[in-house]
Amino acid sequence: MITGYGATIVDGAWLTLQLALLSMLLAIVLGLLGAAFRLSPVRWLAWCGDLYATVVRGIPRPSADPADLLRRPGPAELGRPATRLRRLHRPES
Repeated sequence: MITGYGATIVDGAWLTLQLALLSMLLAIVLGLLGAAFRLSPVRWLAWCGDLYATVVRGIPRPSADPADLLRRPGPAELGRPATRLRRLHRPES
């Protein structure tokens, strides 16, 4: 029934394996770049990393305090990411 298709099936399996490995390599590179950008001290690179993680991967930046989700930002916080403010103005314990 499928006689004579062996070479075609092997070629298809080899192409599938190549595409899978290439896709994995590309995903690792993009993931590492996104993580490096997200942790970067350079503001626009960190913004690009946040955008990548939020839009492409669907992972928002986590909030250290769940109560932060309920409070409204004060005038000093408008226009700045809350996590950066927490990092800069964290009270010493």
